[in-house]
Amino acid sequence: MKNFIVVSFTSSLFCFGYSPEAFSMYQDVPKTSVSPVRKSFLDTQLGINSTVVATTERIYKKINKNWTYVEPGCQMSTQSAFWLPKWIKGTVIVDGEKQNTKIPSLLLKTEPDNLIAALEDLLDKPAKLECTIALTTAKIFCLKEILGEELFNRYAKAFYKLLNETQGWDIEQFFHELPLQFITNEQGESVPGSFTYITNIPLYPYFKPNGNGMGDNVICMSQDRYLGFGEIYKDAPKPLDVIEAEYLKLFNKTEEVERDVENHKKISEKFISDRNKFIEMRRKSQENQELHQIFNIKEVNHFIKTGEIYI
Repeated sequence: MKNFIVVSFTSSLFCFGYSPEAFSMYQDVPKTSVSPVRKSFLDTQLGINSTVVATTERIYKKINKNWTYVEPGCQMSTQSAFWLPKWIKGTVIVDGEKQNTKIPSLLLKTEPDNLIAALEDLLDKPAKLECTIALTTAKIFCLKEILGEELFNRYAKAFYKLLNETQGWDIEQFFHELPLQFITNEQGESVPGSFTYITNIPLYPYFKPNGNGMGDNVICMSQDRYLGFGEIYKDAPKPLDVIEAEYLKLFNKTEEVERDVENHKKISEKFISDRNKFIEMRRKSQENQELHQIFNIKEVNHFIKTGEIYI
Protein backbone atom coordinates (compact mmCIF):
# COMPACT_ATOMS: atom_id res chain seq x y z
CA MET A 1 0.00 0.00 0.00
CA LYS A 2 2.92 2.37 -0.51
CA ASN A 3 2.25 5.63 -2.24
CA PHE A 4 4.53 5.18 -5.19
CA ILE A 5 2.81 5.81 -8.43
CA VAL A 6 -0.32 7.70 -8.06
CA VAL A 7 0.29 10.22 -10.86
CA SER A 8 -0.76 13.63 -9.57
CA PHE A 9 -2.78 12.17 -6.70
CA THR A 10 -0.40 13.53 -4.10
CA SER A 11 2.28 16.18 -3.66
CA SER A 12 4.71 13.56 -4.98
CA LEU A 13 3.76 13.23 -8.64
CA PHE A 14 5.49 10.98 -11.13
CA CYS A 15 5.89 12.70 -14.44
CA PHE A 16 7.10 10.23 -16.97
CA GLY A 17 4.19 11.29 -19.19
CA TYR A 18 3.42 14.55 -20.92
CA SER A 19 6.24 16.98 -20.14
CA PRO A 20 7.36 19.60 -22.69
CA GLU A 21 11.00 18.54 -22.60
CA ALA A 22 10.20 14.82 -22.92
CA PHE A 23 7.73 14.65 -25.77
CA SER A 24 7.85 12.41 -28.81
CA MET A 25 5.36 11.48 -31.50
CA TYR A 26 5.47 8.26 -33.45
CA GLN A 27 3.31 7.14 -36.32
CA ASP A 28 4.57 3.66 -37.07
CA VAL A 29 1.11 2.37 -36.19
CA PRO A 30 -0.87 2.58 -39.46
CA LYS A 31 -3.68 5.11 -39.35
CA THR A 32 -6.97 3.39 -38.80
CA SER A 33 -10.58 4.07 -37.97
CA VAL A 34 -12.07 1.71 -35.42
CA SER A 35 -10.39 -1.61 -34.59
CA PRO A 36 -12.48 -4.43 -36.11
CA VAL A 37 -12.84 -6.11 -32.70
CA ARG A 38 -13.70 -2.94 -30.79
CA LYS A 39 -17.16 -3.00 -29.22
CA SER A 40 -19.63 -0.22 -29.94
CA PHE A 41 -20.29 0.49 -26.26
CA LEU A 42 -16.65 1.61 -25.95
CA ASP A 43 -17.56 4.69 -28.00
CA THR A 44 -18.71 6.48 -24.83
CA GLN A 45 -16.84 7.45 -21.68
CA LEU A 46 -19.36 5.48 -19.64
CA GLY A 47 -18.64 2.41 -21.75
CA ILE A 48 -14.91 2.76 -21.18
CA ASN A 49 -15.41 3.25 -17.43
CA SER A 50 -17.62 0.16 -17.29
CA THR A 51 -14.93 -1.84 -19.12
CA VAL A 52 -12.36 -0.69 -16.56
CA VAL A 53 -14.60 -1.91 -13.71
CA ALA A 54 -15.17 -5.33 -15.29
CA THR A 55 -11.51 -5.78 -16.28
CA THR A 56 -9.99 -4.72 -12.98
CA GLU A 57 -12.35 -7.00 -11.08
CA ARG A 58 -10.99 -9.96 -13.06
CA ILE A 59 -7.35 -8.86 -12.85
CA TYR A 60 -7.31 -8.09 -9.13
CA LYS A 61 -9.01 -11.39 -8.36
CA LYS A 62 -5.93 -13.14 -9.77
CA ILE A 63 -3.48 -10.65 -8.28
CA ASN A 64 -4.90 -11.02 -4.79
CA LYS A 65 -4.92 -14.80 -5.16
CA ASN A 66 -1.36 -15.24 -6.44
CA TRP A 67 0.61 -12.20 -5.28
CA THR A 68 1.61 -10.92 -1.85
CA TYR A 69 3.07 -7.64 -0.73
CA VAL A 70 6.84 -7.57 -0.65
CA GLU A 71 7.99 -7.20 2.94
CA PRO A 72 9.58 -3.85 3.92
CA GLY A 73 13.29 -3.87 3.09
CA CYS A 74 13.06 -7.02 0.95
CA GLN A 75 13.54 -7.50 -2.78
CA MET A 76 10.58 -7.81 -5.13
CA SER A 77 10.21 -11.10 -6.98
CA THR A 78 8.04 -13.02 -9.42
CA GLN A 79 8.10 -16.62 -10.59
CA SER A 80 7.13 -15.53 -14.09
CA ALA A 81 10.12 -16.01 -16.39
CA PHE A 82 8.90 -13.15 -18.60
CA TRP A 83 9.51 -10.36 -16.07
CA LEU A 84 12.21 -8.92 -13.83
CA PRO A 85 11.10 -6.65 -10.96
CA LYS A 86 13.25 -3.55 -10.70
CA TRP A 87 13.23 -0.04 -9.27
CA ILE A 88 13.64 2.30 -12.24
CA LYS A 89 14.61 5.96 -12.38
CA GLY A 90 11.81 8.50 -12.41
CA THR A 91 10.99 12.11 -11.62
CA VAL A 92 8.58 13.46 -9.05
CA ILE A 93 7.22 16.95 -8.51
CA VAL A 94 7.21 17.99 -4.86
CA ASP A 95 5.78 21.43 -4.08
CA GLY A 96 6.23 22.44 -7.71
CA GLU A 97 9.86 21.29 -8.02
CA LYS A 98 11.24 18.23 -9.79
CA GLN A 99 13.08 15.60 -7.81
CA ASN A 100 14.64 12.32 -8.88
CA THR A 101 13.18 9.15 -7.41
CA LYS A 102 12.80 5.43 -8.02
CA ILE A 103 9.63 3.65 -9.11
CA PRO A 104 8.86 -0.06 -8.66
CA SER A 105 8.34 -1.60 -12.10
CA LEU A 106 8.84 -4.71 -14.21
CA LEU A 107 11.25 -5.27 -17.09
CA LEU A 108 9.96 -7.34 -20.00
CA LYS A 109 12.38 -10.22 -20.70
CA THR A 110 10.83 -11.22 -24.02
CA GLU A 111 9.87 -9.46 -27.24
CA PRO A 112 6.78 -7.18 -27.20
CA ASP A 113 5.12 -9.60 -29.64
CA ASN A 114 4.71 -11.90 -26.62
CA LEU A 115 3.36 -9.21 -24.31
CA ILE A 116 -0.14 -10.62 -23.77
CA ALA A 117 1.16 -14.11 -22.97
CA ALA A 118 3.73 -12.55 -20.64
CA LEU A 119 1.04 -10.55 -18.84
CA GLU A 120 -1.21 -13.57 -18.38
CA ASP A 121 1.75 -15.55 -17.04
CA LEU A 122 2.53 -12.72 -14.62
CA LEU A 123 -1.00 -12.93 -13.19
CA ASP A 124 -0.87 -16.70 -12.77
CA LYS A 125 2.51 -16.96 -11.03
CA PRO A 126 3.33 -16.25 -7.37
CA ALA A 127 4.99 -12.89 -6.80
CA LYS A 128 6.02 -10.45 -4.09
CA LEU A 129 5.46 -7.00 -5.52
CA GLU A 130 4.29 -3.44 -4.82
CA CYS A 131 0.81 -2.00 -5.34
CA THR A 132 2.24 0.31 -8.00
CA ILE A 133 2.97 -2.73 -10.15
CA ALA A 134 -0.45 -4.24 -9.45
CA LEU A 135 -2.15 -1.04 -10.59
CA THR A 136 -0.04 -0.73 -13.74
CA THR A 137 -0.79 -4.38 -14.60
CA ALA A 138 -4.52 -3.68 -14.29
CA LYS A 139 -4.22 -0.53 -16.43
CA ILE A 140 -2.45 -2.43 -19.21
CA PHE A 141 -5.15 -5.10 -19.27
CA CYS A 142 -7.78 -2.36 -19.38
CA LEU A 143 -6.03 -0.79 -22.35
CA LYS A 144 -6.07 -4.14 -24.16
CA GLU A 145 -9.83 -4.41 -23.64
CA ILE A 146 -10.43 -0.81 -24.72
CA LEU A 147 -8.36 -0.96 -27.92
CA GLY A 148 -9.04 -4.57 -28.77
CA GLU A 149 -6.28 -7.16 -28.95
CA GLU A 150 -5.19 -6.44 -32.53
CA LEU A 151 -4.76 -2.70 -32.12
CA PHE A 152 -3.28 -3.13 -28.64
CA ASN A 153 -0.55 -5.39 -30.01
CA ARG A 154 0.28 -2.93 -32.78
CA TYR A 155 0.42 -0.08 -30.28
CA ALA A 156 2.60 -1.99 -27.80
CA LYS A 157 5.18 -2.97 -30.43
CA ALA A 158 5.38 0.56 -31.82
CA PHE A 159 5.62 2.04 -28.31
CA TYR A 160 8.45 -0.33 -27.42
CA LYS A 161 10.31 0.72 -30.57
CA LEU A 162 9.75 4.40 -29.80
CA LEU A 163 11.22 4.09 -26.30
CA ASN A 164 14.23 2.25 -27.70
CA GLU A 165 14.87 4.94 -30.32
CA THR A 166 14.16 8.14 -28.38
CA GLN A 167 16.98 9.90 -26.55
CA GLY A 168 16.42 10.06 -22.81
CA TRP A 169 14.13 7.03 -22.82
CA ASP A 170 14.75 3.28 -22.78
CA ILE A 171 12.84 0.03 -22.75
CA GLU A 172 13.11 -0.24 -18.95
CA GLN A 173 10.25 2.26 -18.89
CA PHE A 174 8.04 0.17 -21.17
CA PHE A 175 5.83 -1.47 -18.54
CA HIS A 176 5.27 1.66 -16.47
CA GLU A 177 4.68 3.99 -19.41
CA LEU A 178 2.61 1.79 -21.71
CA PRO A 179 -0.94 2.90 -20.70
CA LEU A 180 -0.21 6.52 -19.76
CA GLN A 181 -0.92 8.16 -23.13
CA PHE A 182 -4.59 7.29 -22.72
CA ILE A 183 -4.99 8.31 -19.08
CA THR A 184 -5.82 11.81 -17.84
CA ASN A 185 -6.16 13.36 -14.39
CA GLU A 186 -9.57 14.65 -13.41
CA GLN A 187 -10.59 16.94 -10.55
CA GLY A 188 -13.03 15.90 -7.85
CA GLU A 189 -14.03 12.69 -6.16
CA SER A 190 -13.51 9.38 -7.90
CA VAL A 191 -16.18 7.92 -10.16
CA PRO A 192 -16.82 4.25 -11.01
CA GLY A 193 -14.13 3.12 -13.42
CA SER A 194 -11.53 5.63 -12.21
CA PHE A 195 -8.19 5.15 -10.46
CA THR A 196 -7.56 7.00 -7.23
CA TYR A 197 -5.47 7.00 -4.07
CA ILE A 198 -6.69 6.59 -0.51
CA THR A 199 -4.13 7.86 1.97
CA ASN A 200 -3.40 6.85 5.53
CA ILE A 201 -2.76 9.62 8.08
CA PRO A 202 0.38 11.78 7.58
CA LEU A 203 1.83 10.41 10.84
CA TYR A 204 2.12 6.92 9.37
CA PRO A 205 5.25 7.58 7.23
CA TYR A 206 6.83 9.50 10.11
CA PHE A 207 6.75 6.47 12.40
CA LYS A 208 6.99 3.83 9.65
CA PRO A 209 8.91 5.30 6.67
CA ASN A 210 9.30 1.83 5.13
CA GLY A 211 5.92 0.44 6.10
CA ASN A 212 3.34 -0.93 3.67
CA GLY A 213 0.38 1.00 5.07
CA MET A 214 0.86 4.53 3.73
CA GLY A 215 -2.14 4.28 1.44
CA ASP A 216 -3.79 2.40 -1.38
CA ASN A 217 -3.79 2.73 -5.14
CA VAL A 218 -7.36 1.64 -5.86
CA ILE A 219 -10.06 1.50 -8.51
CA CYS A 220 -13.47 2.94 -7.74
CA MET A 221 -15.83 0.09 -8.63
CA SER A 222 -19.12 1.70 -7.61
CA GLN A 223 -20.40 4.24 -5.11
CA ASP A 224 -18.16 3.88 -2.02
CA ARG A 225 -16.64 0.59 -3.16
CA TYR A 226 -12.91 0.37 -3.90
CA LEU A 227 -10.66 -2.44 -5.10
CA GLY A 228 -6.91 -2.71 -4.60
CA PHE A 229 -3.98 -5.00 -3.88
CA GLY A 230 -4.04 -6.55 -0.43
CA GLU A 231 -5.62 -9.00 1.95
CA ILE A 232 -8.75 -6.94 2.66
CA TYR A 233 -9.69 -6.86 -1.04
CA LYS A 234 -9.45 -10.62 -1.63
CA ASP A 235 -13.16 -11.35 -1.39
CA ALA A 236 -14.68 -8.11 -2.73
CA PRO A 237 -14.29 -4.34 -3.14
CA LYS A 238 -14.51 -2.51 0.17
CA PRO A 239 -16.26 0.66 1.41
CA LEU A 240 -14.23 3.51 2.85
CA ASP A 241 -15.04 2.75 6.49
CA VAL A 242 -13.62 -0.79 6.16
CA ILE A 243 -10.46 0.60 4.53
CA GLU A 244 -10.11 3.18 7.30
CA ALA A 245 -10.45 0.48 9.96
CA GLU A 246 -7.61 -1.41 8.25
CA TYR A 247 -5.49 1.74 8.14
CA LEU A 248 -6.00 2.29 11.87
CA LYS A 249 -4.97 -1.30 12.52
CA LEU A 250 -1.85 -0.87 10.38
CA PHE A 251 -0.93 2.39 12.11
CA ASN A 252 -1.30 0.87 15.58
CA LYS A 253 0.91 -2.16 14.82
CA THR A 254 4.16 -1.83 16.71
CA GLU A 255 6.32 -4.20 14.63
CA GLU A 256 7.18 -1.69 11.88
CA VAL A 257 7.76 1.40 14.04
CA GLU A 258 11.21 2.76 13.19
CA ARG A 259 11.38 5.90 15.32
CA ASP A 260 9.87 7.60 18.37
CA VAL A 261 8.38 4.41 19.79
CA GLU A 262 6.97 5.96 22.96
CA ASN A 263 5.19 8.75 21.11
CA HIS A 264 3.72 6.22 18.67
CA LYS A 265 2.39 4.24 21.63
CA LYS A 266 0.71 7.31 23.14
CA ILE A 267 -0.92 8.33 19.86
CA SER A 268 -2.11 4.78 19.19
CA GLU A 269 -3.74 4.65 22.61
CA LYS A 270 -5.61 7.87 21.85
CA PHE A 271 -6.85 6.49 18.54
CA ILE A 272 -7.96 3.24 20.19
CA SER A 273 -10.00 5.16 22.76
CA ASP A 274 -11.40 7.57 20.17
CA ARG A 275 -11.46 6.10 16.65
CA ASN A 276 -13.12 9.25 15.28
CA LYS A 277 -9.93 11.22 15.85
CA PHE A 278 -8.09 8.93 13.48
CA ILE A 279 -10.86 9.14 10.86
CA GLU A 280 -10.99 12.93 11.10
CA MET A 281 -7.22 13.21 10.62
CA ARG A 282 -7.24 10.78 7.70
CA ARG A 283 -10.12 12.48 5.88
CA LYS A 284 -8.56 15.89 6.39
CA SER A 285 -5.43 14.59 4.66
CA GLN A 286 -7.54 13.12 1.85
CA GLU A 287 -9.00 16.57 1.07
CA ASN A 288 -5.67 17.52 -0.51
CA GLN A 289 -5.91 14.62 -2.95
CA GLU A 290 -9.30 14.99 -4.59
CA LEU A 291 -8.12 13.83 -8.00
CA HIS A 292 -8.71 10.68 -9.99
CA GLN A 293 -7.58 9.20 -13.30
CA ILE A 294 -9.62 7.83 -16.18
CA PHE A 295 -8.97 6.23 -19.55
CA ASN A 296 -10.06 9.28 -21.50
CA ILE A 297 -12.17 8.52 -24.58
CA LYS A 298 -10.72 11.59 -26.35
CA GLU A 299 -7.20 10.17 -26.05
CA VAL A 300 -8.38 6.74 -27.17
CA ASN A 301 -10.19 8.11 -30.21
CA HIS A 302 -7.26 10.36 -31.12
CA PHE A 303 -4.97 7.35 -31.26
CA ILE A 304 -7.46 5.26 -33.23
CA LYS A 305 -7.85 8.10 -35.74
CA THR A 306 -4.19 9.16 -36.11
CA GLY A 307 -1.98 6.31 -34.86
CA GLU A 308 0.10 8.86 -32.94
CA ILE A 309 2.03 7.76 -29.88
CA TYR A 310 3.24 10.23 -27.26
CA ILE A 311 5.74 9.90 -24.42
